[in-house]
Amino acid sequence: RVSISKQGIIMADTFFPSNLNGWRGKRVVLVMMDYWSKYIGVYCCRDKSKETIKKAAEVFFKDFKL
Repeated sequence: RVSISKQGIIMADTFFPSNLNGWRGKRVVLVMMDYWSKYIGVYCCRDKSKETIKKAAEVFFKDFKL
């Protein structure tokens, strides 16, 4: 059970959709969510490098501020 009384918690996870595009493949899906507002962003990324994931996270935070 989780009890959240303040804003500011961002949850993030990645998953790999198939054997072809999975962990050893080239595709990854990043999912980010603000726990308080339930604002969700889902990003299909070309690879799992930190630079690619960082770009997707930056898009989430930019869109979230709007």
